[in-house]
Amino acid sequence: MASNQTLLVTGANGYIGTHVVGLALERGYNVRATARSESSINNLRSLFPDSSHRISFAIVPDITKYESYQDALAGVTGIIHTASPFILNPKNNETDLLQPAINGSLAILEAARLYGSEVKRIVNVSSFASIVDVAKGYRLGYTYTEDDWNPMGYEEASKTDSGSAAYCASKALAEKTMWRWMGENTAVGFTLANICPPWVFGPYLGTPDLGRLSESMGLLWKLIDAKEVPPTDFGGCADVRDVARALVGAVETPAAGGERFLVGGGFDWQTAADLVREEVPEAKSRIPEGRPGYGRMEERYAVDGSKAERVLGLKYTPLNATLRDSMQQLIEVEKASKSA
Repeated sequence: MASNQTLLVTGANGYIGTHVVGLALERGYNVRATARSESSINNLRSLFPDSSHRISFAIVPDITKYESYQDALAGVTGIIHTASPFILNPKNNETDLLQPAINGSLAILEAARLYGSEVKRIVNVSSFASIVDVAKGYRLGYTYTEDDWNPMGYEEASKTDSGSAAYCASKALAEKTMWRWMGENTAVGFTLANICPPWVFGPYLGTPDLGRLSESMGLLWKLIDAKEVPPTDFGGCADVRDVARALVGAVETPAAGGERFLVGGGFDWQTAADLVREEVPEAKSRIPEGRPGYGRMEERYAVDGSKAERVLGLKYTPLNATLRDSMQQLIEVEKASKSA
């Protein structure tokens, strides 16, 4: 890829964002990375010391205001938007989740329209949460695809006592808002694609803080020394490296414009426990056995991520490799912290 192209990566210091920055640099792009603070930018500098000539930075303190991006979009040809709230226990559904998700999605579109004259493609990190109908539970025999939408509306989401249901609704409402905006602004010079992963696992770039893991990786880490295998409430997952490949691939693939992609495959906690016990000897005695093998026999909905394979050329990382690489890294961090 020609190095005269510059990608803007929002939320670049996040779990997914760092992988996107690394992959974009690897593929020859210049990267403009946005983060909310100077400390986040310093962390990014430390992660990519050999690429200082191809990475620039912009502080965006408020992702819900389009004017925050005014100085970030000069010369940018593509945007990968990873910045969005991921909170499963909001104190206030509207102010913590719904409004930031919706307004943040609108802000990046408006910013591209106003300040991004060279932008040709925006790729947004949505979620399987925008696809799944939480109220229907396991939906035995059903297969979720990109044609499905989480049906929860704003009013119901603002009042629900379920933080996870509110989060799922926030992703669906934000993505729907983006598609509606695109339909109302057909004269813009860019197209939109949405990437919809379920739980995202996989190793961090850099050294993670065990006390500040992503929601999904935090749940995986809680398997360690757990008394029992937790029930499966979200039956899908993706490797963070696959998500990054899908995001960059959706910038590069002409046919991705105007499309959404469910990126990932099936998941259950019993199978996760089984695989970690098999793949990570150090963890075996610390992972609950549960009912080995039973996870694969449980009946629940399926997750069809084949469109990303067909259109983006994505090759999925096997689940055992994702879980092995994740848990080995976290255990190494734990060992290092105990010996420090």
